[in-house]
Amino acid sequence: MYNQTTNYQTSFNIIDEDGEVYRSIQRILYFWITQKESDHRLKYKLKEFAFRDTWKNLYHTYSSIATNTYLGDELKGWALQYQEKDTRNRRYWYTDVGLKLENGVLTISAKIAYAWDSEDLRADRVEPRATIPRFIRSIFKEADQKNWHLYSQNQALKISEKPHAIKSAGDGKFLAQWIQNPDRQFPLIVFNGRELVTEACDLSRSLVGKCIIMVVDSNPDLAEEIRQFLPKELGIGFGRFRVFFRINQKYDRPERHRWFDPKDIDYAQSKEGLITNLLRNHTLGARHTIEKITDVGRLINLSKLHSLVGNSPENQEQIEVFTQLLEDAENERDEFKQLAELYETEVRTLGSDTSRLEQKCQALEHAKNAQRIPISQSFPSLPFSLIECVRLAQPLIKERITITPDAIKSAESYSECKAINEAWQMLIHLHDTMYPMKFMENALDEKEFKRRTGIDYAKTEGKQTKANSKLSRMREISFEGKTYEIWPHLRVGNKGDKMLRIHFAFDEEKQRIIVGYIGAHMENSTSKNL
Repeated sequence: MYNQTTNYQTSFNIIDEDGEVYRSIQRILYFWITQKESDHRLKYKLKEFAFRDTWKNLYHTYSSIATNTYLGDELKGWALQYQEKDTRNRRYWYTDVGLKLENGVLTISAKIAYAWDSEDLRADRVEPRATIPRFIRSIFKEADQKNWHLYSQNQALKISEKPHAIKSAGDGKFLAQWIQNPDRQFPLIVFNGRELVTEACDLSRSLVGKCIIMVVDSNPDLAEEIRQFLPKELGIGFGRFRVFFRINQKYDRPERHRWFDPKDIDYAQSKEGLITNLLRNHTLGARHTIEKITDVGRLINLSKLHSLVGNSPENQEQIEVFTQLLEDAENERDEFKQLAELYETEVRTLGSDTSRLEQKCQALEHAKNAQRIPISQSFPSLPFSLIECVRLAQPLIKERITITPDAIKSAESYSECKAINEAWQMLIHLHDTMYPMKFMENALDEKEFKRRTGIDYAKTEGKQTKANSKLSRMREISFEGKTYEIWPHLRVGNKGDKMLRIHFAFDEEKQRIIVGYIGAHMENSTSKNL
């Protein structure tokens, strides 16, 4: 049928020096079909199935199966064509699988598509869910058990059901190079932060055979290495992940490679769209693969054409010219096919993104109208004290900034403080400026922070203060069972009640800023009362 819609498609390579993987995959496909079809004609027919045969109008299902094999001197090829009729839902399913074994490398191509009955005029028909075929999961399961090496264009980048860990020196450069490699066919999904491992594993199971997933460890040195080798526009924000499609050297744009944040309120919907689009719309494949049974027939016919050269020496030149023209036409077809698939995928993805964003806008507008809170409830009055300012800012910045009980206590004690506006600006810039510079850009610098915010930032204090054990203990806090040193601080003012200091620590493990003190100038080695 011509109105087929792809539901799943993949193509990858497996190292197969002795042909055992080739035979194993044929067995997997045979048992997959015989579990679905009860026709006695299929029983004990693995040998015929693995070479060449046809079964039509199978009992009860009316399905049809055809296989074909090409045996060349250096190349071995096989293909399966399986047609099913889904009577209940009035649609047809088409499975095409191709195997090509050459020079110890097996290339497998698989495509599952469906088409509606041409006489089905229902208005309420439902599209089937995009899912991973059971035989694909079986291949990956056996690959894991037998340690098969699955890969796309390069053996260094293994395809697996599990995410790759990026956590040591050299891994950052490796990751950056693969993101930018124009020969990479598989989408690369990169999670930034070890806290996202569970979500990465879940997504990996949902996209078997369709992408490669990596998780970057929460490591400042690794972040610096990635920043060194990866252009800023291709960066990966901490706590989020990014889908990197194949790099198009001629037409690539950074916005092609989409961001996702598991903390977004609509992430569940976005995740479903991501999975469906990658399974159904994103085409994988290489040139000169065997994709369907007609490709095997083409190889057989080409071998017959080549055999004519030996039988008809006088026609050798004409046959060679014809063969070359045929190969050139096939190469050109493959190039245009890949380019068309690239644009088709991008158009579909943009359409899906547009629809999702429109739905999100409608949902947010509805929520805003339904749950509108009077301003008097959120801000009964402007803050007139330091502690009011801190409590007002706390819920707004809590995702990145943790204000400890010690900080609350010190703010309450500094009741005479008049730097209320400054306190607000300092807390907001901890969230909006300090956090990104530290954990996203990995480029925290005192002068640069002052340039961006106008607020003084000091990484530590003087040697004499640090050498004084009493003063050092004043700059230690206990929070959630851990001890933090709060030497880094923001400062405004130097006299009286317009003076304010906010001391904090960086929690590298949980990627947050811990505020331990908000108040007047803390005692140091030059304080008059020491």
